[in-house]
Amino acid sequence: QLLIHFDGWSDGYTYWCEPTSLDIHPVGWGARCRHTLQPPRGVPQSQFNWFSYLSVMQAQAAPQHLFTEDQNRVPGPSTPSGSTHSTPSRPSPSTQNSAMDTK
Repeated sequence: QLLIHFDGWSDGYTYWCEPTSLDIHPVGWGARCRHTLQPPRGVPQSQFNWFSYLSVMQAQAAPQHLFTEDQNRVPGPSTPSGSTHSTPSRPSPSTQNSAMDTK
């Protein structure tokens, strides 16, 4: 299992998930899906960029090849609401937790 923690958030948001969970995706997936991300606290929305943030934090994103085909898939316009790509009620996890999906 993976321990998911959000930078700048209390441990109350930290949780465990399976590596194949459809709640986690490679860096850049949100941008490809046009999901608006809430940046970590203290980072203006207009200035947030995953790759820059990882560099500043001296962190490394999990390589895209570690994610399943389903985790890499960008839902199309015909993806029904409530499908396996719907957003959970808690903040969306990431392998380097620094933003959450707000859709």
